[in-house]
Amino acid sequence: MWITNGGKANWFFVLARSSEDPKEKASKAFTAFIVDADSPGVTVGRKEWNMGQRASDTRGITFEDVVVPKENVLAVEGAGFKIAMGAFDQTRPPVAAGAVGLAQRALDEAVKYAMERKTFGKFLYEVRFIFTSPCVPSNFCAFKMGFPVSASISRKHPCRYGMFCVRVFEAAPVFA
Repeated sequence: MWITNGGKANWFFVLARSSEDPKEKASKAFTAFIVDADSPGVTVGRKEWNMGQRASDTRGITFEDVVVPKENVLAVEGAGFKIAMGAFDQTRPPVAAGAVGLAQRALDEAVKYAMERKTFGKFLYEVRFIFTSPCVPSNFCAFKMGFPVSASISRKHPCRYGMFCVRVFEAAPVFA
């Protein structure tokens, strides 16, 4: 199991299957715990080298015969899945905002470079195979300007957001 900031953490949020019934619904089969990092049986592994996230201290954490006190159970047994999903509801929007910011910067840098660099006597932006999607900025701006985060996983617009991602990354050949 990998945990972000695993080498720095004093404690870990752990979600473990607590129901012995293999047919139990996920929404009732997991329990959430707080596990102290210095508990016997907790082993912190080496720092992983993350592509693009070098500052993240992501490490493999091993839990072997760790005893967790009852007071470290969050809420009640079986409520772990709901707790985890609630945490994702709070953490996904800032992650998505960061990704949109990174995509905007990548697009800005690609356009800037394409307007400076020449190949075969033409600026890169004049070479048709590089910028094949003139609607990238409008799709990108629409995404940035307030579609609710939940809309990105909505069944109403799955294609629009998929096309957005593909089109933004079409700028990648500029740096190739």
